[in-house]
Order: sequence, then C-alpha cells, then structure tokens
Amino acid sequence: MNHPALNDVRNENAFNIKDGGKLKNLYELERELRRLSKDQFSHHVNDAKNDFYNWIYHAVKDDQLALRLAKLKDQKKMADVIEKRIGELERLNVTKKQAVQKKTFSSLKRIASKPVTNVEVDAKPLKHEVVVDRLLPSLAPLPDESLLPKPVITAADVEEKLRARLAELRQSTPFAPESYYQSAEHVAEDSAAPNMEMPTPAEPYAVHPAVHYTLLLLGGVIAGLVIARFFI
Repeated sequence: MNHPALNDVRNENAFNIKDGGKLKNLYELERELRRLSKDQFSHHVNDAKNDFYNWIYHAVKDDQLALRLAKLKDQKKMADVIEKRIGELERLNVTKKQAVQKKTFSSLKRIASKPVTNVEVDAKPLKHEVVVDRLLPSLAPLPDESLLPKPVITAADVEEKLRARLAELRQSTPFAPESYYQSAEHVAEDSAAPNMEMPTPAEPYAVHPAVHYTLLLLGGVIAGLVIARFFI
C-alpha cells in the first residue's frame, strides 16, 4: 500500500497545467516540471503566487513537501525537491511493509511455539441425536433374496387355492348349475395327481329364464312383421 501522498487525487482536485494536461499525483508533477516551458512555469510560479505549493498543500496533503516548495522559484530545483520527496515516501513504504511483515512473522512464530493441548470431548450424545436414534429404523443390510429358501408348494396349498376360486365363481355366476361346481370340486380333491386336467363340464353355464322370455318375445315380433309384409 502506497503512502497517501503518492496516490492520485480526486478528479475534481487535479492540477490543470496552462496549455497542457491535468496532473493527479507527484510523479506526474515532477515529470511535467522538467519539460514545462518558461512561460508555463512563470504562469504558475511568480512573485504573486505559487500554484504548485497550494496544490500540494491542499490536494496532495503533504505538508513537508509544501513547505520545501513555498519559497522556491527555480523550475529545476523544484523538480529535484519533489523527486527527493518521492524517494523518501517510497522508502517509508518499504520500511512500513517490512515492519508489518516482521510483526506478522513474530506473531506466527509465537503461536507455533505454544504447546498443543489435548481437548477432552464429552462423548455423551446430544438430545437431538438421541431423538434421531429412536425414530430412525435400523440401517442393517437386507438379506440377499437369492440366498433365501424358496417356498414349497404342496397339494394342500393347491386344493385350498382351487376351493377359494370355486367360492369366487359361486358369487360371480349365481345361475350356474350345481353340477358345474361339483365337477370342479372333484378336480380339487384329485389335484395331487400329476398331469391331471380338469374335465369339461357338460353344462358350464345356465341361461337366465328372463333371457328365454326375451328371445321368444323378439322372435314373435319378427314373425309378426314378416306375416304383415306378405299378407297386408
């Protein structure tokens, strides 16, 4: 970090050279003083005023340099004084940086030299950890399905499933003859025999009486229409 006097001033505080540009820091001022014409220099420094002194005192805020330039009216000497002051400020920056680095190194060395103390940690779980342990299930791995014993299907299991299916059929087809269910029950009893096929019932489904009446009525209507077609 540079010394404040070596930094640029604000744009509104820049020094306007006659018939020239703007100056923002001491580096630019020292360079311009070495190449200004006599007319330009005498415009800013004469018996009535010293613009460089005022700018350094009020804008750059370097009191020591301003006092050194207060009574100077020689262009070259003024540039030499400013160059010398810039060197002093730069060396001051280096000295400050070295002091900061030395102080930082000393602090780090002092911290590193301290013995390391073992900190005892209380192994007692916190309240929220106890609640989580109670709510979450065990995270033990599930057994491999390929290693589990396969279920054995017996004749009794097949008979039980067939009887359950017969009970469902009785509820879904209430108009089927009883002989249909009886023939199916014989198959359930003999299900233990290998390669036994269920015999086809003689009358698997019974037609509801209302269907007969509907068909007879529909046939009569069709016959009446045919007779009326030919005789009327």
